[in-house]
Amino acid sequence: MIFEHLIITRNKQILYKMHHVFPHSGIVFTNEIQTLLPPNSTPIPGTYIISCTRGRMQITANKTDVLDMGVFDLLICMPEFSLGDYLCSPDFQCVCYFVPIGALSQVLNSCLQQETNWYNKLQYTFNHPIIHMNNRHIQLGSAFNRLMQVLIQDDVNNETQSKVSNILLQSIILEIFSWIHDEINKDENVMLNKISTARQDNHFRGFVRLLYNDHGRHRDVKWFAEQLHITPKYLAVICKKNSSQSPLALINGITIREIKEMLVHEALSVKELAEKFNFPNASMFCKYFKLHTGYTPLEYRETSRADIEQKKTKILEEKK
Repeated sequence: MIFEHLIITRNKQILYKMHHVFPHSGIVFTNEIQTLLPPNSTPIPGTYIISCTRGRMQITANKTDVLDMGVFDLLICMPEFSLGDYLCSPDFQCVCYFVPIGALSQVLNSCLQQETNWYNKLQYTFNHPIIHMNNRHIQLGSAFNRLMQVLIQDDVNNETQSKVSNILLQSIILEIFSWIHDEINKDENVMLNKISTARQDNHFRGFVRLLYNDHGRHRDVKWFAEQLHITPKYLAVICKKNSSQSPLALINGITIREIKEMLVHEALSVKELAEKFNFPNASMFCKYFKLHTGYTPLEYRETSRADIEQKKTKILEEKK
């Protein structure tokens, strides 16, 4: 356990320097960013929650993104989100929590049992790691921090201290989930304005690339959103903005194109095609294809191959 509680003076303010590690869980509570993320070092895998209470900080994320934090901004970095170098203003102050991977599952499991739509909220934090706190958020955050300060100064055994810290962290995460819920439910145009155009374009290009590489094997919008670490709602917004079509329309378009290619150029049976494109049975495959083309698979195969032969014959006749 590391615990330091010194009074220092900076710009005529009394500040408390604090860094505490709960020995049973490895959870860290600190207001020293340099101690939590030492310069020129690789961060320990886990979840970082950093609240800026004064000044500004710029931090590199995922090697290329630069995140800019100001007063009352909350940075949430899940384990998949890698942090890099950072630059703080001289007056920067913060409160930080770090949850190592080993303790994260224990903390999250309790939260997820009480939380609905939790997957989309976790994915939202990956794509929107900074939340600007309103007055209510600030008051609640300050209350949680005060409780944590009281806890680490209490003369209680380490095991009890760690259990109580886990409960406090669960409360913090549940509260953050409610903030994220509010963010997700904002008007889609507001959401688009908050996300950079470059990031939207990257997500759309990633969707198109995934769509073509999948070759029509998946037709569930949620599956594609999960692969891209975004919500289905956000995927629908960027598809509409970039193509004027819904994700499902794009998915069906690629799937039908792939099926047509197979019908014309391969000798696979309807049953074999149904298996290749992950349909539960041949009947469902035929219904899907007819719904989108007006033909049964065999009708399309016969008609298309007849058309191709007719064109070949015409070309040969023209050459004579």
